[in-house]
Amino acid sequence: MANDFFHKYIPSSIEYVIKGMAEGQARDKLVQLVTVSEIELCKQLCSMLDAFLPRTISRHLKCSDMEAIFLYCVIWSVGAHLDQLSRTKFDTFITALYQGPIPENNIMYSLYYDIEACKWKSWDARVQPFEEPRPYRFYKVTVQTKATAILQNMLQQVGPLRPLMFAGESGTRKTSTIESFVATLRQEAFSRLDIKMSCRTSSLDVQRNIEANIEKVTGNIYGARNGKMLVVFIDDLNMASVDRYGTQEPVALLLTLLDHGFMFSRAKDLSQKVIKNLQCIVASSTPGNGRTSVDTRFVSRFNVLGLTEPDYEELFTIFDIIIKSRLSEFDHSIKECTSKLTEATIRVFQSVRENLAPTPSKFHYIYNLKDISRVCEGICSVQPENVKNVFISFLT
Repeated sequence: MANDFFHKYIPSSIEYVIKGMAEGQARDKLVQLVTVSEIELCKQLCSMLDAFLPRTISRHLKCSDMEAIFLYCVIWSVGAHLDQLSRTKFDTFITALYQGPIPENNIMYSLYYDIEACKWKSWDARVQPFEEPRPYRFYKVTVQTKATAILQNMLQQVGPLRPLMFAGESGTRKTSTIESFVATLRQEAFSRLDIKMSCRTSSLDVQRNIEANIEKVTGNIYGARNGKMLVVFIDDLNMASVDRYGTQEPVALLLTLLDHGFMFSRAKDLSQKVIKNLQCIVASSTPGNGRTSVDTRFVSRFNVLGLTEPDYEELFTIFDIIIKSRLSEFDHSIKECTSKLTEATIRVFQSVRENLAPTPSKFHYIYNLKDISRVCEGICSVQPENVKNVFISFLT
């Protein structure tokens, strides 16, 4: 059964993603946020199948159910690292191969297959309602969407089996998504280590950070304290500087650790330190605009998940929820204007990014979703006694 599914989907899907060929004809080549080879796409598919295929096949599961699960794994392995436009094209391509029943007005990326109900469902049903942090800190505010619900599910299901890499432009919620997931892990079973890369981060810095969070178990074997699983989150991986030999020292150290499970002691004896019970999660921006590319050998050790910018509707939902929640105690005339304020902010942002493109003399004209967040943070810091109706009337 699995062999039939493989021949039906994989060769043609990989050829379309890598070469832009479909049914023997050249089409527009799909854009990969991070370059992933054919063999690595197959490895990612195997990791997805290990995570989502049921361990025991129930009698009520039909061949069509297994195909739907297989298709879901194909979407989030072969097509997981594509940009938004390429995802739409890949969705059309893979849906034509599937020819099964799916909910109307939905793309495959927004659906998951419910094994118990034996049908496709939208991720909207699994989005958690917004809760304002107490005490209020804007940097702790998170609004779950379909995209973040999918990624947190991947962290839960695939993360324990294979390291995960989140790749996307700045402001696509890579860091907040991972941090919100890590915060839900049981403290009695997991310990966390956050490493934020910069151009000044050396391999020794990374090693010292890891060594500070492990202890000797026996012999040359080390692990997290109290037998816990050490979850290492590495942010801004692509910020590591490239040396004269074309390598990134911190990345080379992490590659050795992932491949062989040990690091060499920096003491005189250079003994091996075997590290057990370590789970790695990485966030990296896409190359370009002065950002370096990460070593493809290192990328091949991960399941790569691309994060695309949310569309207008999703942006409006996120910031409208935040502003409405924060201004809920204001005067009624002010609360009525929150949606207009959100809409105006997003439209100004889109207009600025469209009309003020970066040039060689104005290379700093780079705008992302963090700019909207700063405006939203300023609005949320306003106190009721400092707001006058005249200003709100002017804005509307």
